[in-house]
Amino acid sequence: MGEEKKKLEQVQKLNDQLETLTKEKSVSEGLRNVALANEKITANDLKWYSDIREELKDFQIPVDDQLLCKYHQ
Repeated sequence: MGEEKKKLEQVQKLNDQLETLTKEKSVSEGLRNVALANEKITANDLKWYSDIREELKDFQIPVDDQLLCKYHQ
């Protein structure tokens, strides 16, 4: 009976570890998704900035980088 109790305790411990790891995985995936979304926003902002800067240069309009950044926010 003692051996069976030890095995049940081991199984319970492993189940607890599995539950913890599953929760940690879910949190990690959520953080990854947020980071990917932020990266996409940053990439879009940089593209907008580069495109508008080139367009202004084409029209020979001086570019004030600080003003341009404030406008886009």
